[in-house]
Amino acid sequence: MKKTTHSRETAYLVAPQIADGFVPPVGFDYKISVSLHEVDVKIYGFDGQNWSLLHDTDGTIPSYIADIQHQKYYLESKTGSEQTVRVSFLSSEDEDSGIRTGGTPGNTRFYDIEEIPVYNGSRDGAMLTVMSDGSLAWLLVNESFIVPEEGGSSSTPTGAGTFLEEFTMFGGGTVTDGVLSTSAAAPSYYKKSGMVAPSTTATTAVFSMWFNPEQSQMGLYSDQHYPSEVDFGLRMFSSSLLHISTPIGGVNGVTLTTPLTLNEWHHALVTVETSVAYASTSSKSMTVKLFIDGQEVYTKTGNSSSKRIRAYAGIANGTKHYIGAENYNGSVSYKGNGQFDFMEWVDDVTLSDAQILAMYNGGSRGWSVADAALYEEEQSGGNAIAGTFLEDISTVIARQSNKISSGIYTDNSHGGSIGMSVLLKDDGILQYDPNTNETVNDEFTISWWMNLDANQAASNLGLAGINVGQVNGIVRRFAFDLGGGSSLVNPHFISYTRNPKTTNNLNTGVSMAGVWTHVAIVIKNDGSNTVGSIYLNGSKLNNSFSYPLGTKVFPPSTHQTFMFGAGFQSNSVKGQFDSMQIADGTALTDSQVAAIAGQADRQMSIETAAQG
Repeated sequence: MKKTTHSRETAYLVAPQIADGFVPPVGFDYKISVSLHEVDVKIYGFDGQNWSLLHDTDGTIPSYIADIQHQKYYLESKTGSEQTVRVSFLSSEDEDSGIRTGGTPGNTRFYDIEEIPVYNGSRDGAMLTVMSDGSLAWLLVNESFIVPEEGGSSSTPTGAGTFLEEFTMFGGGTVTDGVLSTSAAAPSYYKKSGMVAPSTTATTAVFSMWFNPEQSQMGLYSDQHYPSEVDFGLRMFSSSLLHISTPIGGVNGVTLTTPLTLNEWHHALVTVETSVAYASTSSKSMTVKLFIDGQEVYTKTGNSSSKRIRAYAGIANGTKHYIGAENYNGSVSYKGNGQFDFMEWVDDVTLSDAQILAMYNGGSRGWSVADAALYEEEQSGGNAIAGTFLEDISTVIARQSNKISSGIYTDNSHGGSIGMSVLLKDDGILQYDPNTNETVNDEFTISWWMNLDANQAASNLGLAGINVGQVNGIVRRFAFDLGGGSSLVNPHFISYTRNPKTTNNLNTGVSMAGVWTHVAIVIKNDGSNTVGSIYLNGSKLNNSFSYPLGTKVFPPSTHQTFMFGAGFQSNSVKGQFDSMQIADGTALTDSQVAAIAGQADRQMSIETAAQG
């Protein structure tokens, strides 16, 4: 069997670009395979001088397979929007399968056809997979093949929990292999009878479920929905709009930045916190948050007179609680076809944003709430891991309202307060002196990639930074913007720093319209001054700014919110940001900055460049 490595590549809307091309991994230079399932793309190859069209999707072949004869490859989208495409590379070397003839080792297992599990039609796109314990299972591409050890651990899901689909279900739904399939003609429901009694002492609770909708309007989960009773419900009004019903505010609309995809699995999780565990009549403060696919999309705090945390606690045993439909005032509506899995209410549990994200990313419907509660995020003193890009830090992800997807921050709106926020102290990015609240280190490097929407003027657009005005009589501004130009072909680059100092870099010589552009800001001690330099695509701009040694360029920790996609100007920039990093105490050289800018995959960190 040939050695294989897989990746997910982006099919862009424009003709081939050198910076966006991808290269075969080292050692995997034998063949390339591009999956054409449910995508519509053109495939190009670069021979060192020119791009050549290798294949134009025609709907006939499921995969493009060819010998690797090009330095780089590029995918162009034909749908009018970017697409994610699965790409595989093969090595000329064979992988030892462990199967031998004439003395087969005892731990090698051979399968008879009768041992192969029956394929479930609802698992469209699944592959027959050898699990970690040697068993076989039909798994989707993002599902884990790791079978948890008995007892589990913080990194291995046990799948242990009390799930709603395991209780007796009524109506038209069916449960196959632990997955509930609902019917629009006869929706599924369960009754309170036989359920685990909710706690009378809990002040926190979590509701979690995976859902695979087949239509854009359908109920997901619905308890009573009587005005006089406790109620809780989730409903898809469209692929971009959800409705959540809670005891503190009735029905609220939740607009999703990233629309839900039909016929794909998504994760919904609701956290509840109350000030009083149980009260028969008195009102109590309650905070409800909704997370979709690991990202917080809704939060609300208010008063509720509900007796307990879990919604169905105050409802009679005979009441129907619908899955795949909505029950409002006894009328069942928004009935839909879909699949549901790992649905559970858990009392007395609090999950962090990192645990919720891990449940979505790592669980593949295999994590219970209990598994997520045991997960421990890799940290170093509560700070960001060395080399970690800001868009990959869980606290940063949770703060961005579903604008970070596949490691890229996207913002398609103008506005002064719009942008990706990073808390320099609370997210562990910079070290601060607790006595002065000023940064410990005077040197640092900021690095990021951006792909700006070409359909916007280049004047007065915020790129990155902090603009806090005066602190103790001194302007503590540290921001970078585009201005003075009418387009992104050769925009002006403007920096605003303390005192203030404004540097107009008029001749950038860089086209930023719809292409990935690398930006770096380096603050270093040159022996005489603290000097700031700006780089575009690895080249230093002519103008720089300097201060006496010991000058703190960043504002103090009391003003810690740093923005990407927004700066000093009133308008934020529209576009994508990738591989954003602030390295405290590290000042890169010109060649080290150029090394980052020269990476087509945009994955080199400041730490890696500093070692070169």
